[in-house]
Amino acid sequence: TAGRFVNFWDRPDLDEIPDIVEPSMHGMVEVMRGCGRGCKFCDVTLRSLRYYSPEKVKREIEVNIKKGGTKSAWIHSDDIFVYGMDPHTAKNMEPNREAMEDLFKAIMSTG
Repeated sequence: TAGRFVNFWDRPDLDEIPDIVEPSMHGMVEVMRGCGRGCKFCDVTLRSLRYYSPEKVKREIEVNIKKGGTKSAWIHSDDIFVYGMDPHTAKNMEPNREAMEDLFKAIMSTG
């Protein structure tokens, strides 16, 4: 329904969010949403922490390169250092090095 607020309980699953089919503004590609830090002053914490797969990020960068003619990728996140991290088990919000390496390997493989 138009104008309906989407809350935590009725948000789409990540695999229900389609890939971009046309270039995004300035070639920007979202890699994650939300944050697990839980700061009371920040509205980002109102969104649950979710990550797009490295494969999806790569596909969207490729759309920007092929259809948009961009020569570089701009990735967007609320806090890239929490990419792939489980805030319930991460010690002191320590980054998930393996997840970040997988993400950046996928990004770099686009050219």
